[in-house]
Amino acid sequence: MSYRVASAFEAIRLFRRHWVAIPLIILTFAGAWLLVHADGGTKYVHLHVIYFPILLAAFRYDELGGFVAGLVGMILMGPLMPLDVATGEMQPASNWLFRGVYLCAIGVVIGLLNRIVLRGREERFRLANYDASTELPLAGPLRRHIAQTLEAEGGSSGQHAVIHLSLTNGDDIHSSFGVDAYETLMRSCARRIAGALPDDGFLARGGQARFLCFLINTPETDAVAVGQDLRSALRDPLDMGGLPALVDCEIGIATYPDHGDEPEELLRASFAAIARAGQAPNRSVHLFDSGQDGAQRDNLRLLSDLRGAIDGRLLVFHAQPKFAVDGSLRGAELLVRWAHPENGFISPARFIPLAEKSRLIFDLTRFGFETAKRHVLEVRGFAPQSALRFSVNVSGSDVTDPRFPDMLREAFGDDPADLALLELEITETAIIEDLERLVPVLERVRETGVRIAIDDFGTGYSSLVYLKRIPADTLKIDQSFVRDVMSSERDAILVRRTIQIGKDLGMDIVAEGVETQEIADWLVANGCDRLQGYFFSRPLPPPQWRDLAMARLGGPPPFPASK
Repeated sequence: MSYRVASAFEAIRLFRRHWVAIPLIILTFAGAWLLVHADGGTKYVHLHVIYFPILLAAFRYDELGGFVAGLVGMILMGPLMPLDVATGEMQPASNWLFRGVYLCAIGVVIGLLNRIVLRGREERFRLANYDASTELPLAGPLRRHIAQTLEAEGGSSGQHAVIHLSLTNGDDIHSSFGVDAYETLMRSCARRIAGALPDDGFLARGGQARFLCFLINTPETDAVAVGQDLRSALRDPLDMGGLPALVDCEIGIATYPDHGDEPEELLRASFAAIARAGQAPNRSVHLFDSGQDGAQRDNLRLLSDLRGAIDGRLLVFHAQPKFAVDGSLRGAELLVRWAHPENGFISPARFIPLAEKSRLIFDLTRFGFETAKRHVLEVRGFAPQSALRFSVNVSGSDVTDPRFPDMLREAFGDDPADLALLELEITETAIIEDLERLVPVLERVRETGVRIAIDDFGTGYSSLVYLKRIPADTLKIDQSFVRDVMSSERDAILVRRTIQIGKDLGMDIVAEGVETQEIADWLVANGCDRLQGYFFSRPLPPPQWRDLAMARLGGPPPFPASK
């Protein structure tokens, strides 16, 4: 295992240092004695060369070595060294005893200072390279070990593997039982993992609940087998300070040279593989897939471009009109569009989920509010009495962000007349995922006059509980139900019941995805309040929306409602 290998190398280094240091100190003592004797005795200046072996001993063996070397120096330069070689005059005992005390004191002080300095340096080295809890090497020593292995092979055809293991419930255990129990569990995991690795495997700790293993001469199939062994080793309960704990893990594997020929490439590939393992239904062992990695790189580039597009206001919000059952224009939903300068049109279904994961969605929503404000002011310019309402889609992460109310006020303003013309559309999936945090924020927003709409109703795990609690004004029926009301009796029943429930709760009902006159008539007959879909209008760029709004405000209805 890695810690046994590391200990062996350290022992060899210490062994060699002893065998180098001891002869060197002895030779230095002998040289000092010969030099002083040849120079005529201790009455001459060459006596001070005795400090050299004492300093060497203190540097190598700390204060004990300095003290012993001081005693040896006292004897060599005392009873064994005349004061004057030529006359044979010996030193007084008081003279060499005093010198001996002085030499021992010098050795002890230098040795003590050296130990303090070395201990600090070794502690810094240990903290930088080894995990304090498990005593396993960290990622740095692992990188060096991989580099040394690959360099020693010199481009041979050998196959090696990096296994990345992550405990999926590590954070839960940490938050539930505290740091001490968690670190005890990590030590238990380290022992289990070490026992399941081959003898030449190098084990390191890669993070809070992560372990990294490097296996030499291990082809892909064998690496997968080792990964399965690791999962099996962690299947039984582990000791957590007297408490049994069950852990689960995800494992990602990258192999040399297929997935990289540098340590950093292999580690990055193993991290990418474990991300895919977490998405697998059974959280199994997952091999790195270069195709998936390419898609991830594309997503990162896309996010970078999206950042620039948001900051530069290069995105455009198209407006899809909403009509009342009498055909009058009542508002529009603002839908973002992105014409990438190199890749052309990019679907919102592609970049919005990425924005939600990266928190760019907050800035994108701010841009949406700013656009809605411009539309409100624009319509007021040619139709002052108009009450067209503009809808902006918001995500659950937007609403639960503590900055959201302030951001809404900064981007849209706090004029009550304007706020009454803004509607926030939030999907029922986002509501269900974080209902407890969403409700208080939405209540505060609604108190300002902003309307709340539940979007895509029916596509999530619909529950009467959240319909009861959410402060919503509008219920939007998803197009997946609307488009089949004429061909599916089940869809017709669901839509009819949804309209009735929404009406009973005092909500306005909006049907999206209306594509035919027949569907529009059915929805009107069953009590729907507003209609939206390609039958009336596609999402319109700003100039076309302006033309439509100017033409329809006070003009004829845009579609013939059949009797």
